[in-house]
Amino acid sequence: MVCEPDIVGVLRIPKTKRTPTVAILCLHGHARGLVLGKEITEGYAVPLAENGFVTFAPDALAFGERRRRQYDKEELASGGQSLFLGERVLAMNSLLSGETLFGKQLAEFLRCVDFLGQLPGVERIAVMGHSMGGIYAFWLGALDERVNVTICLAGLLSYRAMVEEEVSRYHGIYSVIPGMLNCCDTSDIVALIAPRRFYAVHAEKDAGFPIVEVRRITSKAKEAFRLSGSPDNLVLVSEVIGGDHGDVLTPALLRRLMDHDFFR
Repeated sequence: MVCEPDIVGVLRIPKTKRTPTVAILCLHGHARGLVLGKEITEGYAVPLAENGFVTFAPDALAFGERRRRQYDKEELASGGQSLFLGERVLAMNSLLSGETLFGKQLAEFLRCVDFLGQLPGVERIAVMGHSMGGIYAFWLGALDERVNVTICLAGLLSYRAMVEEEVSRYHGIYSVIPGMLNCCDTSDIVALIAPRRFYAVHAEKDAGFPIVEVRRITSKAKEAFRLSGSPDNLVLVSEVIGGDHGDVLTPALLRRLMDHDFFR
């Protein structure tokens, strides 16, 4: 049995914190060949820390410093670092043991929420992620009421579309949850975030996260926010921009995140 290393991440604590002090868990996407992890989040984790937010960016299990380095030569030999061998092995081993890689990674991110909640002075917690990180963000927002704000960037994965439209070809094996569609779909998960803040940004041309499905998910989830009694001006549900999967982290979005009231 291979014992996986403990959680690895970068914690940034600003010299001058905002009041109330907000800690943001920054979750990375599905990088090629698993070589990169937490580094991918620097586009928002660094400026947020520079503007008074505590940020923590972990490597997901199998990524970055936590990847299985015995597969590095094969990944590099593939020409595009695109085999994701370490992830595939962990996912298949988990399924054979009656578990999922998704569940293991999600459990670790819940530990990260524990960690941020124990930091001195932290009064509010947000989760922010892009792509794979965005998928984990909305799950964390749904599962843990300590998450005050959920920010999902190009991450509203439609499980229905994965099967009916074969959108699964754009996603890694990590995203497979056996039996998911027998009980619910993404809109049901997002609805559990209400009445806390949920903010999602998606791009019109993103094939892996079809905009038709994003609109369907947020439309259904919006009803849950309405029934929760949350005024519309306090709940940020979704917005769509032009471009493709990697275009959602815009300067305008970063400016919006710097707004003190965004995390209230």
